[in-house]
Amino acid sequence: MANKKNSSANTKKPTRSAPARSSRQAADAIDRQLARYRSMRDFTVTVEPSGKPVGRKSAAKASSSSLPFLIQKHAASHLHYDFRLGWNGVLKSWACAKGPSYYPGDRRLAVQVEDHPMEYGGFEGIIPAGQYGGGTVMLWDHGTWELQPGHTDVDAGLRDGSLKFTLRGTKMKGNWTLVRMGGKAAAKQPKPNWLLIKEHDSFERPEHDRPITEEAPNSVVTHRSIEQIAASEDHVWNSKDSAKERTQHRKDSPVLPVKARAGKTRSADLSADLAKTPKESLPRFIDPQLATSTTTPPAGSGWIHELKLDGYRIQVHLHDGKATLYTRTGLDWTHRMKTIVKELEKLPAQSALLDGEVVVLRDDGTTSFADLQTAFQDGTKKPLTYFVFDLLHLNGHNLRVLSLLKRKAILATLLRGYNKTVRLSEHLDIDAATFFNKACELHAEGIVCKHADSTYISGRSSSWLKLKCIHEQEFVIAGFTLPSKGHTGIHGIGSLLLGYRDGSGKLIYAGRTGTGFTRKTHSQLRTQLEKLHQSKSSFFDPPAEARKDAIWVKPSLVAQVRFANWTADNLLRQASFQGLREDKPASEVVREEPAPRPASRSLEGTAVNTSKWTQS
Repeated sequence: MANKKNSSANTKKPTRSAPARSSRQAADAIDRQLARYRSMRDFTVTVEPSGKPVGRKSAAKASSSSLPFLIQKHAASHLHYDFRLGWNGVLKSWACAKGPSYYPGDRRLAVQVEDHPMEYGGFEGIIPAGQYGGGTVMLWDHGTWELQPGHTDVDAGLRDGSLKFTLRGTKMKGNWTLVRMGGKAAAKQPKPNWLLIKEHDSFERPEHDRPITEEAPNSVVTHRSIEQIAASEDHVWNSKDSAKERTQHRKDSPVLPVKARAGKTRSADLSADLAKTPKESLPRFIDPQLATSTTTPPAGSGWIHELKLDGYRIQVHLHDGKATLYTRTGLDWTHRMKTIVKELEKLPAQSALLDGEVVVLRDDGTTSFADLQTAFQDGTKKPLTYFVFDLLHLNGHNLRVLSLLKRKAILATLLRGYNKTVRLSEHLDIDAATFFNKACELHAEGIVCKHADSTYISGRSSSWLKLKCIHEQEFVIAGFTLPSKGHTGIHGIGSLLLGYRDGSGKLIYAGRTGTGFTRKTHSQLRTQLEKLHQSKSSFFDPPAEARKDAIWVKPSLVAQVRFANWTADNLLRQASFQGLREDKPASEVVREEPAPRPASRSLEGTAVNTSKWTQS
């Protein structure tokens, strides 16, 4: 390790712990954490570009980026900290009696124990007395880890007794080393003894600084103390059942049943959560909160992250068992989504206002706006799914004043046990850059990052940020060309002439798209555009390329377009038509420019999960 002077000036310390959650919120958070790690049993398998699992040798040398790490505070026969690194679908584990230290001079004993199942990484609760590890378990910290540059073989490091890695957690950050002890004394030990050592970097601390284990003693997920976890007993891990995968179950305190409109009984006792929120009548349409485009993932632990959806933003108003669905501009689309309406009207609430996205899911789990368009415009039978990511009003109470995490916790309780038509859009609070890279690998559209403590604010703000894996946005159609030679006689189009509004309201030419059409959309677009024909161009100072063979139309239709990038001449490259947008006025279409990312607030990490998709 390089020698470097310790300095309080360059020390980065975690923020003050947040208040502990209610017992039900805490239990819900652990359920989501368990689901996240359960999914990682397959998620962490290294694959080649072809999608086939790599061989043992190449896997051993694979990059460890995006791998999970966690530390569980474990009050068993004695209090200790279990340090775990996710690798090859399991958790490599060490028991550290005193816990980690940010002072590089401390060599903390870490006894290597057996590998643990990946799902155990999401556990916080009780292991019954008499079972292996019996006692209370807290999720003290979590995040991602990767090998330091120059150290590319995890299996070799484990075999040779030297691992150098970087941690990106809420409490644990920077460069660390695990070194296996040698000599005759070590050989006599029943289990391998290692040393966990902080390396010199900007995160290290002086010897007499307050230990991180005392500064931040509570759960990174629920913010509870070890005593509170023991008292609640909301989750139990049965280590005897691990081979049968019946390892954990949840124990809830009784809740009051609320009768659903369809006559079914469901549990949704939310009175305590609503007691301190302002009362109000069910609002009329509320302008939605929108995300600001950026190219830089936010840093810090005060953000939660959701996968970005490719669908229609829909606001639901539920009153006395009747649901009304509005687009982002306030158009009533209730009649167009009858299946979703039917399910929403079963919600156990007198009044509610939900914010979410309606999508069509492909077999690979991604969303497709083109498929959504065929479902709406052509009547193609494709199941619609409503992902709900926010709750703005419930039972006469204004929830917009609450933090995002509190709103989502109440929403999770409201939607508990719901079917595949109406789903909770869940989130992760891992490193944003890691999540973004993995989302792009899975061919998602991108991610949305949100401040965990933000209130709901209509309009575009820096509290919500969106990062796109692909370039896609709306453009105004201001003209078209006829099919090329060889396609004469076809009632269709050759290409669409696209544009956007600048700051002064002028329509700026952005280029053409001549791909992405089906035989049916070819004909439908031609029919629609011919009705909008006009003699003059609506573009401001269109170039010669725009004027060639152009047939001008009134700029009232909006197209969703996917493209590779912008050229140096500010024209679209490799643009592909995805469908018409019926939910956005042409006057609001602007060029989406990534904004500089605002300085992030430092907040302690909170709720986590694994599930899928979210909004634009």
